[in-house]
Amino acid sequence: MTHLKASLVRRTLRFRGEVPLLRIALVATLVLSGRSALAWDREMHTSIVDAALALSPAAEARLPLEFRDAFYRELREADALDKDCRYHPSSTGDRDAAAQAEKAYLELTNPGRVLKPYARAQVIGRYLHYVADAVVPTALKGENVPNRLPNFFENRNLLLFRERQELAAPIARALRARAVGVSWGSNEQAASSMIYRLVVNVTADALMLLPLRSPGEKVDEGSPVIFIVNRMDNGLAAKKTSGSVGHTTTRMSDIGGPYQWYTYGGGSNITSGSTTTTSWSYESHGGGESSKKSNLMEQPGVQIAEMNVRQTDRGSTIRALLFNNSEHCASDVVLKMGTWKWVMPERMPARALRMVEVDLPKDLNERKLTSSYKTEQCAGALETGNFLSSDRRLVIGNTGAAPRFQGVAVEVNLSQPRGTSKALIQ
Repeated sequence: MTHLKASLVRRTLRFRGEVPLLRIALVATLVLSGRSALAWDREMHTSIVDAALALSPAAEARLPLEFRDAFYRELREADALDKDCRYHPSSTGDRDAAAQAEKAYLELTNPGRVLKPYARAQVIGRYLHYVADAVVPTALKGENVPNRLPNFFENRNLLLFRERQELAAPIARALRARAVGVSWGSNEQAASSMIYRLVVNVTADALMLLPLRSPGEKVDEGSPVIFIVNRMDNGLAAKKTSGSVGHTTTRMSDIGGPYQWYTYGGGSNITSGSTTTTSWSYESHGGGESSKKSNLMEQPGVQIAEMNVRQTDRGSTIRALLFNNSEHCASDVVLKMGTWKWVMPERMPARALRMVEVDLPKDLNERKLTSSYKTEQCAGALETGNFLSSDRRLVIGNTGAAPRFQGVAVEVNLSQPRGTSKALIQ
């Protein structure tokens, strides 16, 4: 196949002498290097940058306000010879994404050359395009990359939060080091949330290397937690199109004395207890019977929001993201897998997140991870160093495509009285 492509290029040189030789050479390089392509598609590039801007106000303050159209056009189509990002760039040589990102960065920070605003917006777009291309999963390596993307978000909950790490010079080497994190787990498809969070944070870190658009500007350093909740409708776990799906949840409370049973109906908030039994009514949908399944934000209490597994010589390591979707604290939080268990040493604050990374025994055959906890009132001092608060949050729906962050997200600060919120993105 490679020989055939080279032959076609030679024929073009022979019969189309009017085409500039330099462009022919570039096209030949592009075609012949397609097998080692590493790239996101155009929609993903937009989604990644918009997520970084929503996640980090400090990073957004580095992006010029003028010529955003030129910025996004260059962000989406950085390579004039491959606007759909199907075959670029190579993992080595001049077309290495990390090297291209460093080249753009040096152009932006060269004290001997002051770019005009329009050109600067273009170069920043190209810079962030190649920053993202430097951090891609192995599944995106190969020809015709966009055809591999549809399942990246399908039927998943994703969480974004700021994990700032400074990128040190040389930028190319720093980006290659950060890209190693993409292959942490043994199943990249299951690690979509972790990979997406990584590339969004790297993009924000890359913007932090640029000067503020207004010197001396005061920037809000606070960052929200962005919940991208599963909204896929596949006919098997669909929401009813009219009315509501009735359900009854029974919980056993262990707060303040003897066990008592409480029953809640009609979708009320459940604020106590640790043992849950839920029954859902069925509905007709999509030509058959289906049942409603709660999404991430509808499930109360401590849940495993994300899990990734890595195989090692000693056995396996799990990296789990726990989320306490409750107004109450949680104690005795336990992860279980067969005969193995891990106990969280601290109480988990209300609405908190915590990333847990623990080793599993080598001889453990069970692969189903479960969790349990006890609910209690948040009295006394809490150890908050290991936890991330989600009081400040954005919640948007995941429809299986690259998430969009413009005009659909609302920031809610849950530490304020209920009902108070403000729009983060207009």
